[in-house]
Parts: sequence; structure tokens; C-alpha cells
Amino acid sequence: MLNIDPIVHIDVNVGTTLASAGVFDVGAIIGSTAVVGKFDSSNRYKAYASLAEMAADGFQTTSDEYKAAAKYFGVDPAPKSLVMIFCNAASGSEETPVEAIVDAINKGAEFYAVYWIPASGVSQYETKLRAIAAAFEEMNKGVVFYGVTGEVDTVTGASALMATLKGDDTKRAVALYCTSSEDDAAGLMGAAMGLSRVHQDDVFSLCYKSVASATINNITEADVNKIKAVNGNVYVQRTKGRSFVENGATASGMRFDDVLYVDRMTFEIQTAIYELIADSSAKLPQNDSTSALFLNAIHGVLENYYNMGALDTAPWRGAAIEDKITTGEYVEHGHAEFVDSFTLQSDADRLLHKAMPITVLLCLSGSVESIEITVDVQT
Repeated sequence: MLNIDPIVHIDVNVGTTLASAGVFDVGAIIGSTAVVGKFDSSNRYKAYASLAEMAADGFQTTSDEYKAAAKYFGVDPAPKSLVMIFCNAASGSEETPVEAIVDAINKGAEFYAVYWIPASGVSQYETKLRAIAAAFEEMNKGVVFYGVTGEVDTVTGASALMATLKGDDTKRAVALYCTSSEDDAAGLMGAAMGLSRVHQDDVFSLCYKSVASATINNITEADVNKIKAVNGNVYVQRTKGRSFVENGATASGMRFDDVLYVDRMTFEIQTAIYELIADSSAKLPQNDSTSALFLNAIHGVLENYYNMGALDTAPWRGAAIEDKITTGEYVEHGHAEFVDSFTLQSDADRLLHKAMPITVLLCLSGSVESIEITVDVQT
């Protein structure tokens, strides 16, 4: 299935171009355990609603895929389904995880996030994981969750993976520091997809959410700060009976939920404009009345996200845009849409039957993660 980018192309300037697929609450696990006739090179992917379905298909409870899936489903609220993707790790036929992902997508797999289980002794693990994040940037979809184990000073070092991905400034990778098993990151992915499933009409923050299937990290505050300094995440307990993930960040520092909702907004804008063009019984003329239709459709999408709480009125902190907005000017309801008149369109663009380009400004509502309180006591 082809995408609609050639018809409605969207650039989102938070670091890259985004236009995610329309599924935002399903994760995928990439593994190399073949279940003949069910899950192998000829059967690239399959969706499962439960661990019981995986077991019925022949996945052994001792397999890495089953263990990671148990972490994925073992959260509350649980995600609705999981896509298993086969990656051939046989010598001489070794595929990269990116090749497996692309083939699965081309064959119809629908998911938003992935967790990769590398085959035993896989070479260039860090290079291949970075390639997944880079491929998602290029494909305009997806977030990769991964776990790291080892001494905190080692995994947060300048040449280690978390710091490298931070340097890449990618918001398509989420790291979790794990005390024992890296597949705790599959549990974090499950928590993110489960929350996305139940928050269709409002917004959530991944920060301070429980991941029941993950192991609590008994590390010092200094170690927690080292992990956060490279935009990694950690599962800790701060009060008796309460454990949660901090801070729900991607490698760039942008929060996972902000990435998710920008992706959702982008997808809905793209779809709304595409439907206007494709479903119009009469042609849409190259004039300002057509631009007004597009602006109205975009406004409707973004007003919904303002009402949900994803956007909020705020001063524009970006660079000034000539004749449109100045730095510090308030953006009502957290969004603004601008388009120039068709009288300014070039002859070349008119001959190509293009619309006038539209600029959209978004002010995300963000989320409170800490507070300082001063108590003055008089004795």
C-alpha cells in the first residue's frame, strides 16, 4: 500500500519529518525464533492478542520472544495486541532488523513501536539499533524501545549507545536502564501502547507510570541523574509500594507522549486534507477559497487536540516568521495556521497544480514532572 505523501506532504519542524501510520497503540517485537508454518521467512509477521495465542502457535515459554511478550502484555492497562516480526539470523542469510521491519510494513503490518531481540552473538548491535531509529525517521513512522544493562558509568559514557543516540538527536528511540534483563524495555513499550489505547480522547504522560512487568532499579540518585543526563529512562521506587518510570524521554529529550501526539496530529491533518482533495466531486480551484477549506480542516483537527489537552495557549518561543508571527506572541489554543494568497504563486507551481503551502504552529501543553515548594515557619 502506497502512502499519501506525494499528494499531502507534511514537514514538522521538531527535528524531522513526521507522518506516522494510523496505528498508535500497537507494538512489535522483532525476533529470530522460527515457528515453522506459523512464523518464519515465509510468514514475516503475525499479530497476537495474548500470550495464549502465541503459545498455541508454537512459541515456547522459554523463547526470548515469548519472554519479551510476557513483559509487553504484563502491564496495566495492557495493549490490545502485539505484532511479531521474524528476522532471519541464519548464517549466510542474516537480515538486518531494518530489512525485516520494511518487509513487514510492505506486507501490511501495522504497529507504532518496536523492540528488537538480537540473535545470540549478533554483530554491530549498536549500529543496527541506530539504523532502526534512522529508518523510522526516514519512513516517517515508529519508535524503537531498547534496554541497556551494566555499570551505570559504562552505559552512560560518552561513547556508549545512549549518549550516541542523544548526539543523533533522534526522538525515535527510547532507552531503559535495566538491572537484570534488557527485555524490561518491552514492558515499557507495552505500558506506552496500553496507555495510548485507553487515552484516545485525552492525553497522558509516560513519566511516573507503573510498568508492573519491569524490575525496580535499586540505584543511587546520582546514578539516576547520570542516566537522565543522556536522556535515558529508569524504573525506580521512591515511596513504599510505588514504583514508576522516569522520565519517559526519547533520545533527543523530547517526551515520548509528545512525539506520539505530534504524530497523531500530523496523521489526522494529512488524512483530512487528502480526503478533501480525493473526495471532492468538483475540482478544487487554485484560488484562496480552496486554501480556506484546507485551513478550516486543519483548524478542526487541532481544536480537537486543544480540547483533549495536547495543545495549550502559549507564547511562541520559536523564531519569528515574517508577516505571520513574532517571537513571544501568544498562540491561542496552542495552534495557528497561515497561508499566502494564490496571487503570489509561481508559474511553475501553478502548472504543477499545487496548492499554496500552509504553515502550522503548534504549542504542546507539556507536563509537570517536578515542583519546588517553600514552607516558611514562624515559631
